Amino acid sequence: MFFRRRRHDEPPRVVTFRPSRASQQQENTRLRYIAVLPSLLMIGGATAGVLSADDRSDALLAYGGLLAVAGLIAAPIVVVLSVRNRMLLTNSSLTVTPEAVTHVDRRGRSTTFDRSDPTLTSLLSWVEPTALPSGGVFPPKTLQLFIADSTRQVRIAGSDWETGDLRVVAEAANGQVSDVVSTARQVNEAIPGAMSFRELHPLTFALGVGFGSVALLCVAIVLIALVQG
Repeated sequence: MFFRRRRHDEPPRVVTFRPSRASQQQENTRLRYIAVLPSLLMIGGATAGVLSADDRSDALLAYGGLLAVAGLIAAPIVVVLSVRNRMLLTNSSLTVTPEAVTHVDRRGRSTTFDRSDPTLTSLLSWVEPTALPSGGVFPPKTLQLFIADSTRQVRIAGSDWETGDLRVVAEAANGQVSDVVSTARQVNEAIPGAMSFRELHPLTFALGVGFGSVALLCVAIVLIALVQG
């Protein structure tokens, strides 16, 4: 006599992903030259200025003051980034269940997407860097995951996570994984509203900031002249 084994339903599969310290370190290495090059140029310029000055002691004080100011500006940035990374590793997560995809950001704020929602979509892609008016690019291409439905959306930096984990989340969120670099316009077509005006229109944004700054400076000069006159 044969006994048929009773079939048990499999428990719901719940997977939670955490940010990857190794991925962050790899991205820091890839972007390190962006931070190092300006510093080297500044030090080189200061050294050349001191050596070519008639009074090297005064030049050393002047350039030393400029480097000190640069250090005072850079220090808070380093502190903010360190705090940001610590909060990210402590609080952030991506959870996939049969019913939902949930993202928790570094501040502990949770965003849940219903997997049965027909408007749910996602895109995992390398994103083309923003072009600068000078012809350069900054920063280099970055891997990003976009998840959106009809009411909300999130944007997740790929440098903070394992790529394989993001692929699982993208597929769970009815999305696609692009093997090519996407432009800002292509991302915005796939996920409407995902890219900012600055990213979609970098030249217009740069011109607006430039002319706006000049206009504010001119207004300030006119106001000072009127007050003193």
